[in-house]
Amino acid sequence: MTTAVVVTTRDGDTVRMFQGVDGPLYRACNGNRCVNCCDLVIALEHLKVWRQKL
Repeated sequence: MTTAVVVTTRDGDTVRMFQGVDGPLYRACNGNRCVNCCDLVIALEHLKVWRQKL
């Protein structure tokens, strides 16, 4: 499995893409919260919602 940073926001949030045999998996992280997503758009939406709740 390979990994690459896809997005880093100015607030320090990150979305990493893990490339596996079954396709890509995106991991969105904000501070100590992380979630795995099957789509980059969904991962970015998680970051957006987390920022709005702060």
